Amino acid sequence: MQSTTKPLPAVGSAFLDVLRFSAAIVVFIAHFSHPDYLDHGVYRYNWGVYAVGIFFVLSGFVIRFITRFRPTTVRSFLTDRLSRIYSVLVPSLLFTLLATAILTPQHFAHDLLASIVNFFALGELWGKELLPSSNPVYWSLCYECFYYVFYGIGFFMSGSKRIFWLLAVALLVGSPILVLLPLWLMGAAVYDLYERLDKTPERSLKWLAVIGVVASIAAAGAHTLHLQNSALLLSAKDAGHPLTQFIRDHHYRPLLRSNPKFYVSGIITSYFVLVVFLLDKSKIDHRAKAIVIIRRIADGTFALYLFHVPMLMLIRRFIPYSGSSAWQRGLIAIGVISLSVYIQGPLDQLRAYARRRYEKKPAPVLVKRPAPALVWLQEFLPTMKRGVLSLMQSARIPVSRKHAPTS
Repeated sequence: MQSTTKPLPAVGSAFLDVLRFSAAIVVFIAHFSHPDYLDHGVYRYNWGVYAVGIFFVLSGFVIRFITRFRPTTVRSFLTDRLSRIYSVLVPSLLFTLLATAILTPQHFAHDLLASIVNFFALGELWGKELLPSSNPVYWSLCYECFYYVFYGIGFFMSGSKRIFWLLAVALLVGSPILVLLPLWLMGAAVYDLYERLDKTPERSLKWLAVIGVVASIAAAGAHTLHLQNSALLLSAKDAGHPLTQFIRDHHYRPLLRSNPKFYVSGIITSYFVLVVFLLDKSKIDHRAKAIVIIRRIADGTFALYLFHVPMLMLIRRFIPYSGSSAWQRGLIAIGVISLSVYIQGPLDQLRAYARRRYEKKPAPVLVKRPAPALVWLQEFLPTMKRGVLSLMQSARIPVSRKHAPTS
């Protein structure tokens, strides 16, 4: 498929980088506020929920842009996504297993099984969670991987084949993953809307006003929508229903992750991303120093997200610090964030290697070159022939015209 769009503006791209890295820091703060790491304070669990909603919207926006901007095939799409995910996922799973072996060896068998399951992004099917005890953040990666699958099916297939595979994957993953799928698709839709409105700048402000009102109403509606896992399981009238009993017996949670806070942050993020991109008319170069620095730091987002929990657990065990000391907690936060940004460099090299290893490359054109001795003979023999013929002529030996030397 050929490219049909232009590159993202530098300021807008930097805004996405700042937003995704900030969301990762918010997730880190939410986990660091857990009583296991602090002696007192409030556990900021909901902060992490809001941040993951931002991640899903940004993921949909970026994937939509990539497949619109670059000539994309099924192979290039898979290569790009798999190299991106597994270059960080595999090292983080190994690090998580190491943390489990050191801290809670009694859970190692469980975490090994969970790591294998999450390697294939199967840890969240139908809300039946199977996550490593030392790193529960893999749940969102399981969701996102299947959102890539849904998008790939919709992008590369058509007709009845597309419908069949979309339904098949939906039945495989179950309702919890489907509940947040519109949030990811919202990000993709925002990119399409930006691409359309950017061609008519005079209409952009009017549309932004209308979309702002709609987004505000949608965010307010999502905030008042309280879907609880117990709605189906604890309903008195359904207490004896066979479906309810089956769900109870098999520990399925059909409304897992249905927290409306995901949509509150997602809707607000979608609106502000659209505003920034439509109003960004700057001519700043992507190679500007500030843009490069922002991008380099933000590249550590994925590593920070997947590595920070086992890092915090190991630090708590082996580095004595006061959970009530603000400056000590600050040093730990700076250390974990800085280390995550640093290790992203080697992980990017691993990703580049994976891409080179699995990308389809044209076979090199082999140019047949004669051996040096043959080259010498090809140049020497005609010279030798002309010399012999000249000697024969000077000796008045008859030479046929066919072999006469030319001047």
